[in-house]
Amino acid sequence: MHKLILVEGLPGTGKSSFSEAIADAYLSIKYYHEAAANHPVDFDMTAWVPLAQLESFTIAEECIVDRFEDGWFVRYENIPELQAFDIYEMPFAQHTALMLRRWERFAAKALAEDTVYLFDCALLQNPFTIGMISQNVPHEEIEAYIQSIAAIIQPLNPVVYYLSHQNVKQSFLDVYKERPEGWQHGFVAYYAQRAYGKIHDLNGIDGTVTVLEERKRREVEVLGKLPITSISINNERTEKTPRELVEQYVFL
Repeated sequence: MHKLILVEGLPGTGKSSFSEAIADAYLSIKYYHEAAANHPVDFDMTAWVPLAQLESFTIAEECIVDRFEDGWFVRYENIPELQAFDIYEMPFAQHTALMLRRWERFAAKALAEDTVYLFDCALLQNPFTIGMISQNVPHEEIEAYIQSIAAIIQPLNPVVYYLSHQNVKQSFLDVYKERPEGWQHGFVAYYAQRAYGKIHDLNGIDGTVTVLEERKRREVEVLGKLPITSISINNERTEKTPRELVEQYVFL
């Protein structure tokens, strides 16, 4: 039995709809959307506060995500001064070292439970967003990190569903038109103006598409090297519904 289901793919390929359809079809699954406040391995608006600096802040119990002997993971939406400690803005090596500890803690817990977990974006999207797009670290470092995650979760017999569209540009333009203006500007700015986009002199929507195409190429390459089961789904919008895709591809 697969104790961990991971859904990956570029924006607009239907990851959320597919994940929600899996959760609807298998009600016993614990599904964590990528922005879930209590996500085991994905930290939206979460800071890492080293032990030596904890006394500098007033942190309510409900804001504490996890504790380690050398620091805490803390949600900072109500503690704006902790935003400077955002875990996704840390240097890649420091970020990955902390995240691997969380993956280890999650895997140990999940292995002891009779539960199936479902995450989207946690295995490939996050490492490539931070490592490639934001910080432009060597590809080998990103791949090594993902391989380390794969080794940690292997006892859970994970399966990865990778959703894609043939035409990356058209797929992105479709989702871009559907999203609010704030998302549009924020997404394009992040993809084109962070380290990878700057080094390659990329701008605007065309630059964003170039980054997305390269990200997809790298993700598919790394996915093929992982020692875990993966299933690629060409999820064109004119084809099957999310529920039909689940019925075709998902067997726990």
